[in-house]
Amino acid sequence: MKLYEVRNGYTGESIVKCFIIAETEKRALELASESLREDSKWKYGKHIYDDEKHQYNEEYWTHLTIKCLCKDTSKEYKGDARDY
Repeated sequence: MKLYEVRNGYTGESIVKCFIIAETEKRALELASESLREDSKWKYGKHIYDDEKHQYNEEYWTHLTIKCLCKDTSKEYKGDARDY
């Protein structure tokens, strides 16, 4: 399994991104898209009050960039310290 960082180009209080562990880059993009699509739904706290409407357009969960951070998650990994 590999560790990926997936970004969608949006910035809120910081850069919007997901960290995904998956076997392939394709699967990591699928999982990140699911996560970002869910995140874009209109909600109040944790309560989704309209499952069909989204705060952002479809690009929020489809226009993604991906970077492999670690090629083997069975070994130790130390990421760079960053301030986003």
